[in-house]
Amino acid sequence: MLPIKTGNQIVRELRSSEKFGRIPIIIVSGKTAEEDKVRALQLGADDYITKPFSPNEMIARIQAVFRRANRLSEDRSCIEHKNLKVDLRAGRVTSSGKELPLTLTEFKILVELVSQRGRVLSREHLRDSVIGKEQITDRTVDVHVAGLRKKMGDAGRDIRTVRGVGYRFAE
Repeated sequence: MLPIKTGNQIVRELRSSEKFGRIPIIIVSGKTAEEDKVRALQLGADDYITKPFSPNEMIARIQAVFRRANRLSEDRSCIEHKNLKVDLRAGRVTSSGKELPLTLTEFKILVELVSQRGRVLSREHLRDSVIGKEQITDRTVDVHVAGLRKKMGDAGRDIRTVRGVGYRFAE
């Protein structure tokens, strides 16, 4: 038993967190009802183990979750969306087969947006994670996004402005 929150509440918070949203989650619970297992998995848990369990089963399940997580990170060396292709290893972006001449900051902003498609990323988040916390304003992010959109042409329409908050890359 958890003292303050339920396991499902913790899963929900972790999955919605920018910092911890991608970590593997294995639920270990005494609840054996099918609806409890299904609910936890639907909320974002990667596996659900019921008590009692053997140490060998626990180790095997942990290894399986890590294998899946490693496969996902290997697959992420290239992100594709419609006609846009972002090659993370080479640091290149192509749109309809044509390479885009992006600055390093524009590339980092695009990677951050594309890798979290559909999520609204605040200007502060983009500034802190991509540019750094130096003495710059949120408007600096806006200027970089404007330049990025211009260089992307039609594909730049997928970067959506969320008024008063930041930006979201279309799903």
